[in-house]
Amino acid sequence: APHPASEPDVDYRCLEDMLPETVARLQLPAHLIYTDGSKSVDGVGAAYSYWRGGTEIRTKRMRLESMCTVFQAELLAIARATDLVVRGGFGCAAVLSDSRSSLDLIRNSETHHPLATHIRKNIRELEGRGKILQFFWVKAHVGIPGNERADELARLAAAQSRVAPAYDRCPVSYVKRRIREGAVHRWNERYTGGATAEVTRMFFPDVSRAYRVLGYLDRTSIWAQTLTGHGGFAAYLHKFKLKDSAACVCDPEVPETIQHLLLECPRHDRDRYDLEVSTGTKLNEITIAELMANKDSRPCLKRYCLKIAKIAIDRNKTR
Repeated sequence: APHPASEPDVDYRCLEDMLPETVARLQLPAHLIYTDGSKSVDGVGAAYSYWRGGTEIRTKRMRLESMCTVFQAELLAIARATDLVVRGGFGCAAVLSDSRSSLDLIRNSETHHPLATHIRKNIRELEGRGKILQFFWVKAHVGIPGNERADELARLAAAQSRVAPAYDRCPVSYVKRRIREGAVHRWNERYTGGATAEVTRMFFPDVSRAYRVLGYLDRTSIWAQTLTGHGGFAAYLHKFKLKDSAACVCDPEVPETIQHLLLECPRHDRDRYDLEVSTGTKLNEITIAELMANKDSRPCLKRYCLKIAKIAIDRNKTR
């Protein structure tokens, strides 16, 4: 690692248009290299477009492995642009990017990102030669020709499926996502094939659906009792000899479970009807999961479930 005293002082300025007065005020050099990165269903790409005197002189397109991020693509484009400046022998040049996060990382002397450290190495080399390299953040999609051209080239690079990738380092975010996916998959196998969690599976048939929805639900005692069936319901309390009878007040032959209360109990027919009208869905063991998964119907289902559960819990004198 270089000595802290030899680290370059990197900063960037903002370029919002290419009007003559803006160019004059910022004193843009003759050599301008626009960079961009792109990620889509086609793939990940990076590119730069080198301009001099208002004319495009050279371009470079690079494909990255599909696991790479658009942030890596932006940094790769800037890295290759600085390589061009090092090789080109320009007295003064500018690299222009619409990725402010990339420029912020480059000016951080404590960064350990391999592309950012490569860029800073190039900057040190240029400073050692007495050359000047400036950085600019450009506003995207405002009609700056060089930036629009770099954007087009990056998208074309992303679609080059038959070209060997110019960069294939695995991002940490990809590793974390794969670990999470593997854990959720194994969890789901145990969850869907298990003999327990019958009530929870009624609301969430699989772990992936639960993972997406649970973050939007209040973490309260009454919700926990409703989603598990473990709480102030006569059938559950009777199981642990906390209540003499497991029956629902609607019928001495029917156990009072949360499934019965929500889906069948005639004492709650009116509330159930109102829910079905507001959501346009007939409530049963299948559709209750669909209502939970839908962000529009979920608030209606929440109000219904919590109201019914609270009535039963209060009646059975539990919390």
